[in-house]
Amino acid sequence: MKVIAHLLLVIVVFLLSACASTITKTDIAKIKVVGVVNNFPDSPKYTLVGTTVFNNDYDTINDTTFKSLVTNEVTTLLQNKGYQTIILSKGDAGNRIDMMIEILPRDLYNMPYTMGYGFYQRSMFGITANKISYTALNLIPVIQGSKRCSACYGESITNLPMDVMPSKWSEIGQEKQVELKNLLKADIQKAVNKAFSGIGL
Repeated sequence: MKVIAHLLLVIVVFLLSACASTITKTDIAKIKVVGVVNNFPDSPKYTLVGTTVFNNDYDTINDTTFKSLVTNEVTTLLQNKGYQTIILSKGDAGNRIDMMIEILPRDLYNMPYTMGYGFYQRSMFGITANKISYTALNLIPVIQGSKRCSACYGESITNLPMDVMPSKWSEIGQEKQVELKNLLKADIQKAVNKAFSGIGL
């Protein structure tokens, strides 16, 4: 039993150390050009989760400006630090860069179907619990193939000013859509800033 406990401890320490690598002062001195890869979905999600999967409704907001906003927030923060930035596509080796930052969508904790960004409502037995806009992401710095992932998670959640979300995004009036989009844009900015602050640049 003691052997198993010790083995588990070794595994946990190894996993933590694998993700605890940070950017050093030596690394920073060598970084001039940063490539940015955005792996977010093209459009935000619009999701209503009910008591069972048969009560769920899904929709997509056909607006690619939100993905661009995520990229722009990251590149602006980098440029404000004095780095030159290059937008890379997924799978690009990025031979022209000193460091790469991967933008990865994540789920909110204990909230299924919230990968990345969008609008979300959770109901149980007809009672609505959550009506939110949200953004959840990791910013993963990569230097010479080594991921530096310590404290690089950011999320932002905002309660929506409406009683019930309709089943489809198109059922929301234009004025209200603009209001909700502005809330999501603010969530993107907050989440990116939180994640960026953990990179160590």
